[in-house]
Amino acid sequence: MSDDEEVIFLGSRSQFHVRSSLATSRSQVHVRSSLAEFIPDDDDDPETVIDDSGSSDDDFANLVNQDASAARGSTEMPAAGGSTEQSAAGGSMAQSAAGGSTEQSAAGGSTEQSAAGADPKLPKKEKKGKGKKRKAIESVEEDNDEGSCCTICFEPWSNSGEHRVSSLRCGHFFGYGCIEKWLKGTGSSCPNCNEKSTKKEIRVHYISKLKAIDTSEKDRALADLEKERTTNRELNLRMAEYQVRNRLLQEEIEKLQREVRQYRKFRGDLPPALQSSQPSASALPANQTRLVYHRRYEMVRPGNDKTCRVLAYSSYMGMLLISQPSFTALAPGFGVRQFNVMDLKVGSFISLAKDQIRDMSFSQTSPHLLLSCGQDRTARITNMSSSQKVVEFQCDHQIWACDWAANNDHQIFLGTQKGTTLVYDIRHPTAEPTVLPFPDGDKKPIIGLRSVPAKPAAGFPTPGFLVMNLTSLWYWTQEVDNTWSYYKLNLEQKMLWSLDFDASSFLLLVGCKPCPLAMHLVLELNSTQVDNGRVFTASQLMSGRGGSFNQRSFLRSSLLPSPTGQGQVYLAFSKGSGQTDHKVIIQEVGSERILQELRVDKPIIDIKPITINDDKYLALLGETDLIMYKWNAVK
Repeated sequence: MSDDEEVIFLGSRSQFHVRSSLATSRSQVHVRSSLAEFIPDDDDDPETVIDDSGSSDDDFANLVNQDASAARGSTEMPAAGGSTEQSAAGGSMAQSAAGGSTEQSAAGGSTEQSAAGADPKLPKKEKKGKGKKRKAIESVEEDNDEGSCCTICFEPWSNSGEHRVSSLRCGHFFGYGCIEKWLKGTGSSCPNCNEKSTKKEIRVHYISKLKAIDTSEKDRALADLEKERTTNRELNLRMAEYQVRNRLLQEEIEKLQREVRQYRKFRGDLPPALQSSQPSASALPANQTRLVYHRRYEMVRPGNDKTCRVLAYSSYMGMLLISQPSFTALAPGFGVRQFNVMDLKVGSFISLAKDQIRDMSFSQTSPHLLLSCGQDRTARITNMSSSQKVVEFQCDHQIWACDWAANNDHQIFLGTQKGTTLVYDIRHPTAEPTVLPFPDGDKKPIIGLRSVPAKPAAGFPTPGFLVMNLTSLWYWTQEVDNTWSYYKLNLEQKMLWSLDFDASSFLLLVGCKPCPLAMHLVLELNSTQVDNGRVFTASQLMSGRGGSFNQRSFLRSSLLPSPTGQGQVYLAFSKGSGQTDHKVIIQEVGSERILQELRVDKPIIDIKPITINDDKYLALLGETDLIMYKWNAVK
C-alpha cells in the first residue's frame, strides 16, 4: 500500500476511514469509525491510534477485519498470508496480505485495489455519490433528533431513570439529572433563558421525545380574527345605538308633527315668522297648569358609591322621606332623611337598616307609621312622630317590596327575593307569617307590591294586593273566610321593572325594561262575575315609550292625579339613553298627549306626587339629589 493512500470502506450502517503511512522501521494506522448503533459508552475518542512495531501485513489485515466484524457482526479471519472476506450491505470484500489485493462491494458495487505492486495505470474507482447520500441522511437524522436531546449534555434523554425528560417553570426541557446538577451549581437559574428557578420547580414528563409544531401563522391568524371580531362587535353596538337614536328622532318628529297639526286646528295655518311647534296659551284650557322648577337639594355627596333609592310621602304629617346611606360614622348603615314640605327644608336623618332600603310605605289608617324593608332581611315599623322603632321582623331572605293592608293597620305584606309573599299580623309579631308562594312555582324576586282597597261598586267586594316579579303580575284577594285567592293578570311583556297603583281610578302602571326602549303600560284593573265566581283581568289603556337607558335597574315611574281636580290621570316617567340626557315626560292618560317635558339630565330613580293644603308638587329623586317642581296655573 502506497504512502498517504486512503482506503474507504462503505457499509449500510458503518463507515471506516483507514489511513496508512508506511515507514521504514514503524507503521502507524489511524482508524476512524462512526457507528450509528455500536459506539461503546466508554469510548470518548472516536479516533483510535494503533501502533504495530512488527510492520506485518498480516497484523494490518487482522486489524481491519476486527473493526469490520465489530460493525457488522460477521467475520472470517484466516491465518497469516490468508484472505479476509466480509459482507457489508450485500457486498463482499476480500484482501490478500502477500498479493496485496482488496475487493469490496458496498450496496451492490465493488472495489479492487493492490497494496504492494499495484498497477499505477489502473484508474481509481470512487463512489462519491454514496458519500453525499450518507451525509444527507445524517443531516435529516440530526434534524429529527433535535427534540430528543438535553441542551446541557447534548445526550438523548430517556423516559425513565436519572436522565428522564424534565422541564422548568419557564418551559425549557432538560434531562432530570443534568438540570438538577445545574441548579445546584449555577445559582438557580435556567441555562436557556436565565430565569430564576429552584429544584422544587422541576417537573418530570412521561414522554420519550418532543416535537413542536410551528403554529405561529395560526396564532397570528387567530389574533387577527379576534381583533376583527372585536371591531365587528363595536360596530354592531354602534349601529344599535344609532338605530335607537334614529327611532327616538322619529318619535320626536312625530310628536312635533302632532303639535303642528294641533296648532293649525286651533290657530289655522302657521304664519311664516312662527316656526315654534309649541301650542299657544290661548289654545290650552283656561285651567291648564304647568310644572315649574323650584329647587334642587343635595342628599348624598357626589362620588359616593351608595346612593338614594326610594321615596315615601305622608300627607298627614306633611313629610317626604328619602332613603339614603348614612353620612356619619356614628350611625352607619342606611336610613331616611326627612324633608318638610311645609317650608321645603331638609330635616334630620333617622337610621333604619344595616343595608340598602328597597321599599317604604306609610299606613293609610295610621299615617304616622312607616313600614320599611331592605337587603338586610328585616322589615321594620317606625313611628315617625317620635322616630322610635315599633316592631321588627326577621326573615330568611332579602325583602324587596312591602306595603300595608288597605283596610287596616295591623296587617302588612312583604315580598321576598325568593318569590314568596309573607303576610304578618303586627298584633302578634312572634307568630309565624302566612306564606303565599306563586302558584306556578316561580321563584323570581318580587319587585313590586301594592295594596288594593275594597270597592264593591266596581266589583271588588274584598280588599287584596297586587304582586309583581320580573316576568308576571298577580292579584291576590282575601275571601270572607280569610283565605286567599290568586289571579294571574294578562301581561305580554317579559321583563318588568316597577309597579304603581292609583286607588281612586283603579289604574295600575307597569314599567318594563328597555328592549330596546322602555315601556310604561297603563292598565285598568277589572272584575267580571262568572258562574263559578269572579275573574280579575287587566286591560291596557295606553303605553308610554321611554328611553334606552339600562345602566340602572328598577327605575320607577308614577301615576299622578290631575292638579286641577277634574279626575284626569297623568303618567310621569323618565326618558333617556345615557347619563346626561334624561328628561321627565308628563303624558295624559287616555289621549296620550304629552303635556310637558322636564329637562333633568341625570337618571330619575323615583317619582312621587305631593299635595299639601292647596299646593301640589312633584318630587324627582336622583342618585344623589332631590328635585322639586311645583304645579302653577298658566296665565
